[in-house]
Amino acid sequence: MPLPMVHLAVAIQVRAGRNDAFLPSYLLGSIAPDAIHVRPDAGEKEKHRVHLRSSSKSLELPRLQQLLARYWPQAPEMAEFAEGYAVHLLTDRRWIASVYPTFYEKLPADMTHAERRALYYQETDQIDFNLYHHTPWRVEAWEQISCARPVDFDNFLTADELAQWQARVLNWFGGMKQEPGICPHYITDALVKQFIAQAAEEIRGTLTAWKGLV
Repeated sequence: MPLPMVHLAVAIQVRAGRNDAFLPSYLLGSIAPDAIHVRPDAGEKEKHRVHLRSSSKSLELPRLQQLLARYWPQAPEMAEFAEGYAVHLLTDRRWIASVYPTFYEKLPADMTHAERRALYYQETDQIDFNLYHHTPWRVEAWEQISCARPVDFDNFLTADELAQWQARVLNWFGGMKQEPGICPHYITDALVKQFIAQAAEEIRGTLTAWKGLV
């Protein structure tokens, strides 16, 4: 799956494409589903539930649409959080269908599963660090995420879990995680830049269509 900087980049472009300002809760929502990783002993079943994935591991679009239909009429802070949450899940969906298989198809056939997995995380970690270092909106995004208020969200995540994840993301690039220091060969900056633009356009269209039905 894409890491926080890619999720934030897509979320910001979704709203920039329709010249629409957003609340801090929107950005927190866009990284929120992965807060499940701070829950002790959270297994695959729980991770899939929080990401609205079916038993076949695919995103259940009707459930996501219903979730947004419930939250969009609510107070702006919650409506924005829910939309950011949805953008995250839709971004994952596109990544799984495009970047993920392309990466694995290009790898040498003699690489072991462990080697492939390690390389995948090396490259995605480096891409996220590259975005962190060079993206012009990063400082403002960090300020917004810092002031976003963690809340209990539906029956998926608690405010405490979100607060832990919020702090982890904010501190991740400043010392919690060591930068790989590599030049990605398969998941390149150019590939991810293209992914962000295409994902944002697709997701913007999906959300616009769904809002028209509320």
